[in-house]
Amino acid sequence: MKIKNMKNRKKTTRKADPGNLLSLVCGAIDQLIESAQAFNGLLFPSVLEIKSGKVPKDLPPAIPGQRDCDRAFPCGSNLTHDHSVLRLMYDLAGSTGETCYRDAADGYLRHWSLHCTTTPTGLFPWGEHAFWNLEEDRPGSSYALARVYTMPTHDHLIQAPAWLWEKLWEFNYREVERFCLALENHFLDVENPLQYNRHANLLRRHPMRKRHEGHCDFPRHSGFHIYDWSFAYAKTGSPTYRRLLVRSLDYWWERKYECGLLATDTATISRRLAAPCQTLSLCATLYEAAALIAPKDPDLAKVVTSRAATYCKGLTDLLDNSPKGELPHQINVDTKVATLGTPVWEGAYGLRDVAGEALLSLCIHRINKDPRLLEFAKDVARLYAKTAFPTDKNIPIVVCGCLLLLLTDLFSLTGDEEWLDMAEAQAGKLAPLYMNDGLPRGATGIEIYESQLLPGYFLRGLARIAFLRKGRDIGADYTRR
Repeated sequence: MKIKNMKNRKKTTRKADPGNLLSLVCGAIDQLIESAQAFNGLLFPSVLEIKSGKVPKDLPPAIPGQRDCDRAFPCGSNLTHDHSVLRLMYDLAGSTGETCYRDAADGYLRHWSLHCTTTPTGLFPWGEHAFWNLEEDRPGSSYALARVYTMPTHDHLIQAPAWLWEKLWEFNYREVERFCLALENHFLDVENPLQYNRHANLLRRHPMRKRHEGHCDFPRHSGFHIYDWSFAYAKTGSPTYRRLLVRSLDYWWERKYECGLLATDTATISRRLAAPCQTLSLCATLYEAAALIAPKDPDLAKVVTSRAATYCKGLTDLLDNSPKGELPHQINVDTKVATLGTPVWEGAYGLRDVAGEALLSLCIHRINKDPRLLEFAKDVARLYAKTAFPTDKNIPIVVCGCLLLLLTDLFSLTGDEEWLDMAEAQAGKLAPLYMNDGLPRGATGIEIYESQLLPGYFLRGLARIAFLRKGRDIGADYTRR
């Protein structure tokens, strides 16, 4: 199915004018929609050449900190990478009257929900290691790129937000329910104690799996699953979803350190190492899950909120005793010594930038009004203002996107022009580096668009600046967590 509005619409001739941020954003999205015409006319290819706008024959080398086993190629499309762009398209349609963006986003999601979700397990071909192969019209596995010959794997990667679940439910609620039930496949067939893995076989369920140390039961993935089950529980009232979300809710609650922080996984608990960023992710997700649950089950929502508050206190106590603008990536809970810091401009697999963590802190602040989270975000914003952008390294576009969203969110929350001025100044420097040829580069120094580097946050940051200057706000996107 082609999008009629786009087919009949005049082809845009927007120039990459850094002085017109909204024009830059719309021009990039127009090219993404155009790129889909080479395949089914609906889903966006994950990797595109900047100059030609076409899928390259060969995949360019990964940038430092990027893994080939996370990339959607050849001819891949990944909804997890794309939903930040799709949400922006809906917002643009509502704010500019360009209904073609809404139609294109609906076309993408309708086709994806009806055509790409019927896997043998019920798990979706999206996330960290799986995608939809546009050329072969079937699920694809990123492991082949890294010559890792193992099962096609489901991993959530980032949060699937409520608006996305609402859309998928509208188009194909049966497969949404099937997916939520299939999430139980992430639990190993072991008991006493219970154990899960953030990875699960996409195409078939193993009847038995052995317990092992490196099982990657990350707290943030527990949150992703809880949120999905909370949505399904709110929609259906099924006790099955309640049981599943409570089981995952208890999983890390019973394993938390006395300070309220969580380990990266259960394998590191004995080493007394806490992962504040993992704790932050689960904390934010629990607060949001409670809002979904509350109308259906207010008592359970209170429990979820109370546990989120405990995790939040562990984080704010840590921030009170850390240098301004710093959130340790890993810390010894006994000595209080940070064993790994959080980078400013440079992000890498497993080590996200502090702008993203500050943005997520504002997500929590909007819910619980804790002033320490707001002050932390302000300190991080000032840290970026005085830290030079590295021109000799490949800086992923998502880092800059989170920075722009952080600055615009600070303005939205405080009304202080300082933050919007700072956002506009950063955009003036960054937009020419990433967007001088229409499609945004996945990172500085490369000549490809790549959805795995999450350019949607950067596009949203630019658009939000433009709308805020006009007295309107399209809001943030807190899904990278």
